Amino acid sequence: MRPIPIYEKSSDGGGARASLRAQNRQVKQDVEMTLDGYVEADKGTPGSTRESLNEFLDRSNGPLAGALVGEPGERNPLVEFGDDGSFQVNKGNVRTRAAEFVRDSMDFQYPKDYLISLARDKARDNGMMLDNAEAERLYNDEYATKAKAILAAARIGDIKLSEPQHRRLKDAERGRYLDMQYGSADRERGSLANAAARQRRPGTYARTAEARAIQQQKRKEFMEYVHGIDF
Repeated sequence: MRPIPIYEKSSDGGGARASLRAQNRQVKQDVEMTLDGYVEADKGTPGSTRESLNEFLDRSNGPLAGALVGEPGERNPLVEFGDDGSFQVNKGNVRTRAAEFVRDSMDFQYPKDYLISLARDKARDNGMMLDNAEAERLYNDEYATKAKAILAAARIGDIKLSEPQHRRLKDAERGRYLDMQYGSADRERGSLANAAARQRRPGTYARTAEARAIQQQKRKEFMEYVHGIDF
């Protein structure tokens, strides 16, 4: 998905101004605002069959299509080419990605404010200045798209997800990923307090140079995998 620049237009004539507003509305109907900038919007839906999946992927180049197919070299792509040259669901990868999604949604290693700051940094790198509320919304949108892709692949591949997997994916699909992950301020404070306690505990790796290197590597992997930030 190549980011699409959207520019505000102005005019000194009333009729021209109305025409430009109408044109801008049409442009914005065809694109979607993401942390990667404005990208082409999806066309249609993947449906529930392999045929509808291929029809969708043939004409759509938006975030959901990208989440289904993945980038070149994608780890555990949800769909891939079959022997007949059309897309098919990789059932093993769908199960793996659903399990990973649940695991990651229960990870409190990083505070919410930190994740939002990373989202703002990513958006800024793509030419968009966001406040915290906007960054949080787009962060949730990003995970909503991931969840939609997993749910669509499971539906098309007739894959039965576990109840916790289905519930958390549906919550994320509704744009509630961060609420789901940090639904309680007390829980977030508790997780941070526990992390701080582990850091202070004598004799732990956290006080060694080796541990600091491990922590830096984990942070790098987190930013590369979750946010697509390359170093």
